[in-house]
Amino acid sequence: VSFNILIKGFLDKSDWEAACKVFDEMLQMEVQPSVVTYNSLIGFLCRNDDLPKAKSLLEDMNQKRIRPNHVTFGLLMKGLCCNGEYNEAKKLMFDMEYRGCKPGLVNYGVLMSDLGKRGKIDEAKILLGEMKKRRIKPDVVIYNILVNHLCVEGRAP
Repeated sequence: VSFNILIKGFLDKSDWEAACKVFDEMLQMEVQPSVVTYNSLIGFLCRNDDLPKAKSLLEDMNQKRIRPNHVTFGLLMKGLCCNGEYNEAKKLMFDMEYRGCKPGLVNYGVLMSDLGKRGKIDEAKILLGEMKKRRIKPDVVIYNILVNHLCVEGRAP
């Protein structure tokens, strides 16, 4: 837990090198990083447009048999969408299911928000239908995403 706090603290100050040093010290001391550790690192990389390194950390997790969670995938999906890679983000959602991690509201919200920003609100509505088929109950955030983008397009519900 202490290592995670240090890593997050360094990343909050945008000190990637210091965070990596702590991560390396963890490994040298044979302290197993957790999904929280990786999520901090992956989130920072995605926010700073270093998707190749973020993806390599996901593979590192797999090699170490650390199971990524919906947050891990959500961070990567958001990073991909912010870089215009919606199709890759959608593929990642299928990949997360393959790895035994059920997509949730955050994952669908990331995709819907990106579609709405690109004026593809009808595709976002299809995702809403997919959520309902999977028995994932949309919340107020999901509906706000849709309503906001409908209003922007002049198609208020």
